[in-house]
Amino acid sequence: ARSCYRQHHRRRRYALASLTSLVLAEGNHCAASGQRRTFRPGSSAAFAYNPSPFAQSSSRVAPAVRFSRSASALCSTSTSIPTPATHSTRAVSASAEIDALTKHKALWDESEPLSKARRKLQRRHRSLFQPTDDADLALFNEFCTVLCDTGVMPRKEIFETWSAALYIHETFGHEVRRVCDVAAGHSLLAWALLVLDDHSSNDKDKNSLTVLCVDRRMPPSAEAIRVAMLEKWPHLEERFDFVEGSLEQMQPHPSCLLASVHACGGLSDILIASAGSSKSPIALVPCCHTRKKKALLGASDFARKEYDAIIQAEEVKDLTTMLDEAREAALRNAGFDICTQYLPKRFTLKNRVIMGMPRNGNPPDIASTNDDTVMAPGRMPPIEIDMSLAKANFLSRFTIPCEDSDDARLVIKKLSGKANADRRKKSLHRKGNAETPTYDISFWLPASEGDAKTQQQWEESLSKFASSIRTNIACEAKQIGDEFVNSAGRRARAFRMSYQYENENENEKEGDDELTNEKAKTIH
Repeated sequence: ARSCYRQHHRRRRYALASLTSLVLAEGNHCAASGQRRTFRPGSSAAFAYNPSPFAQSSSRVAPAVRFSRSASALCSTSTSIPTPATHSTRAVSASAEIDALTKHKALWDESEPLSKARRKLQRRHRSLFQPTDDADLALFNEFCTVLCDTGVMPRKEIFETWSAALYIHETFGHEVRRVCDVAAGHSLLAWALLVLDDHSSNDKDKNSLTVLCVDRRMPPSAEAIRVAMLEKWPHLEERFDFVEGSLEQMQPHPSCLLASVHACGGLSDILIASAGSSKSPIALVPCCHTRKKKALLGASDFARKEYDAIIQAEEVKDLTTMLDEAREAALRNAGFDICTQYLPKRFTLKNRVIMGMPRNGNPPDIASTNDDTVMAPGRMPPIEIDMSLAKANFLSRFTIPCEDSDDARLVIKKLSGKANADRRKKSLHRKGNAETPTYDISFWLPASEGDAKTQQQWEESLSKFASSIRTNIACEAKQIGDEFVNSAGRRARAFRMSYQYENENENEKEGDDELTNEKAKTIH
């Protein structure tokens, strides 16, 4: 009996091992060939061929772009997106690509909790984004494969951001060659727009899209995505910049598109107001709608009636719709043509995409809803922001020009990157917010030399003496205030000493990004 029992289990283990080998072999074949196969337990064959549901490429081409010029003519459909006639060689419309995304095999099940959609893609998910001949999904799969290697992006954000980027890319086309991704976070929108533009433009096209990301902090995920993207598309390095800064430091310009996906709360209203005052094109996906008065302080005066009605209402049934319509009204009153699109609700419930392009010529005359204030056409008063002295000092140190010009891009290159941001933050803790370590020194002058040397001679002598202590570190001395003379006639002077490396290569030899306060203090 025991012998029969052992033989039975040996045969069972062998059968299971054989079936497992067959499953793995067929699975590897499917992954290599791009085919999708289904296991049918009741059939004679373990696997039956099932063609991919996305094998047929779409050949639909959308009509030319038309921005609505009135409140009743909003282009607010979720099934079609206008395409500029002068746009790229892409043969697939944004609506067709987004429709294909709603059927992607990497999409989460609607019955599953939202927490699963927010899980980050890992390397093991690369098999969900295999290369395909489907024109709707080929570039998206390639983009997601790079993101899988980073392991920092939730799949929900990828689907909603790529969909918004498709609408933005197709609507504005080659009309705008500079994009500022405001509150960029991971900088995913910027990279999506860059990849779409690079894929659709010709090699000879020198007027390539450039992007500027602005956020208070550049998270580690943004740096991880930047490294992965440049490994895949190294030629995009000069077209991407990330500047750590505040919204108050931005200088919008008509040549630069202001874009933001899920701009939280009052940030959406501030962006609408900034676009209206600067005549900058705008593409916005609002989020976190609120009618708190403090959050709407930066709201545009071009729609003050609509905003006041929202704030003063006792009850608002559909706050999301009312706020978004007020934002669209602000842009129309500021002289913009509006186009509204909607992302699939399966990707996000905050799915309205507001896109505005300023009209040619002067906007119509409008008046503020405030009885005592008359607004000039196309102008808006600056936003008054209460801030601490430290923050005011930091904001005054630099500005972020958004203009699409060589000079503005040169300024951005000097501000871009985590290293430059850390250097600016360290300067806040130095005396006078100096860029380099700075210390003060005061001393009595020798009686014999008190009158002989001038201020310039004293500065040169001190600078030369301090620079001789370490050959690779230079010092610059500047006198502080006037010469002090006490009642006995004794003289004293005070100087501010600034220390820095002799040349830019010294910091690499020392293994530091910059001269530290500790080293400078030792010399001092």
